[in-house]
Amino acid sequence: KQMVLSREVYSHIQISTEEISKYYEAHKQDFDRPEEVRIREILITTEGKKDFDMGALQKRAQEVLQKAKTGDKFEELAVKYSDGPTAKEGGELGFFPKGKMVKEIEEVAFTLRRGQVSDIIKTKYGLVIIKVEEKHEAGIQKMDVVMNEIRDRLFSEKAQPAIKAYLVKLRQKSY
Repeated sequence: KQMVLSREVYSHIQISTEEISKYYEAHKQDFDRPEEVRIREILITTEGKKDFDMGALQKRAQEVLQKAKTGDKFEELAVKYSDGPTAKEGGELGFFPKGKMVKEIEEVAFTLRRGQVSDIIKTKYGLVIIKVEEKHEAGIQKMDVVMNEIRDRLFSEKAQPAIKAYLVKLRQKSY
């Protein structure tokens, strides 16, 4: 179904830069956001571990950090090494505004730039390495920051009528 829709409907939907610009100007207040970051994590849990395990866990975290800093894909490292609940999703935690994360992680996350990987952060849950995927400054976002989001919104608005029109055309042809 998706392949047919993609070929017959979605490929014909065009969204111009002018449309994006008009949408942005008309809906600027929709893009007023608090300062927030989207991060991925690799968690090496220390909860319930004995003191003699800490050296091995620290060494494992150091090895993972080294791989992350030398260019290995962070998502793949998270799947392979993370003990966290988000490991299967590549460590994806989503967006967090200030004040909503563990204090130790928040302090580091808001000082890093987009694409940067942190050093090992010690928390009560374990040893954490984070990567900042996106960062939004507080206030109304610039158009180039939200351009893809606007394109997705416009695409969704145009896709529904286009799908209906395509189905009507198929029904007419079927007789």
